[in-house]
Amino acid sequence: MGAYAQQGDKKSVIKLFYDMKLRGFSPDEYSFLALLTACSNSGSVHEAEKWLSCMKDDYGVEPQLQHYTCFINAMTRDGRIAEAKALAMKMPFEADAAVWRSLLTACAVHGKWAEVAEVRKLMRRRGVRKEGGMSWIEFQGEVHVFLAGDRNHERMNEIYAKLAELREEIKKNGTQRGS
Repeated sequence: MGAYAQQGDKKSVIKLFYDMKLRGFSPDEYSFLALLTACSNSGSVHEAEKWLSCMKDDYGVEPQLQHYTCFINAMTRDGRIAEAKALAMKMPFEADAAVWRSLLTACAVHGKWAEVAEVRKLMRRRGVRKEGGMSWIEFQGEVHVFLAGDRNHERMNEIYAKLAELREEIKKNGTQRGS
């Protein structure tokens, strides 16, 4: 179910959900997370709302933070930013970085820069920190991890010297599209 959900294949996730029930299996929190993810990734915010509301009443599964996060993400993708923010403030869980990231991204995508600033202020007030970026590369059988702003890599001086060299070469030669 999870693989279909990540691809936004809502139809397959729903089919598996009902097949599972027909075979005597009870849906659990992960089944509903797959349903909500599929709805979010396929743009079916109204259907996501239906699944979230029936979890406890119809199936006895208590919605958790990740279920609310998924629904908030579905709402922001649909442009329902104000509603998503209101839900983030009133849901029975403290909004985590994933919720705030979803709100920030939606505000930016929809060009609501004043709201981006407002969400960032709320994040600071609540002590939520955005996680820094990370990259990694495997070179000659060894994995090298780089964190945004980290200056602790054992070959940091070599890396930054090479970056400066490349930057100068690009400035000198210019760049060409498609290269």
